[in-house]
Amino acid sequence: MSAVLDEAKEQHQAERSNLNMRLDALQSRAATAERLLSEARQNLIARTEEVRAFDRKSVEATISRNNSEKRLAQIEAAHEARERQIKDHEQARTALTERNNALTKTLKVRETALARSEEKIAALTERNGHLEADVQVSRTNIEKRVEDLSSALQRERMERAVVEGALEAARKDNSRLQGEVGALRSTLRRGVPLEELPIPPTEAANDETPLKGKRGNTAELSQIEAAGKA
Repeated sequence: MSAVLDEAKEQHQAERSNLNMRLDALQSRAATAERLLSEARQNLIARTEEVRAFDRKSVEATISRNNSEKRLAQIEAAHEARERQIKDHEQARTALTERNNALTKTLKVRETALARSEEKIAALTERNGHLEADVQVSRTNIEKRVEDLSSALQRERMERAVVEGALEAARKDNSRLQGEVGALRSTLRRGVPLEELPIPPTEAANDETPLKGKRGNTAELSQIEAAGKA
């Protein structure tokens, strides 16, 4: 029993030593696990912070990318507007170039026309000088002609006054002759002989033909009547 008891004690001590060893190992492993867990926690915290920082950077990058995209869109719009402005400017420059060429041609044509006009003006000025000289000569001739015509008109007026006086005298003689012709007709109608007719004193004084020739010629009496009508 002692031997069995000793053997059991030895076995129990061996088991106890083994358990102690295992306990020490487990404790060592538990400490190691705790240490690893702590390190893992610290690493996890660090990774969490890194993830948060990465998230912040990602958000900032997203915001920056959005801003960059907006800025790029604005730049593209400004570029398109600048391209349109450049095209408009090119079209305007082309139009201005064409207009400048047209104006240059027009200016050359006008300069040529101006030179021709100046030549015409010089020729017209010279011609005007000749015409003024001719007009001066013509004016002198016309003034002389007017003086001559005035003199002639004065003479014609004087002659006309003389002719009007003679015409008035002729009209009076014509009236007297018509009265004498009327008296002769009345006498012939009454049947009075021509020899018995009284001779007017004016006719006897002015008449140069014999009275018998007048009284004996009826055709001459008709001529006298026609002259009286005239």
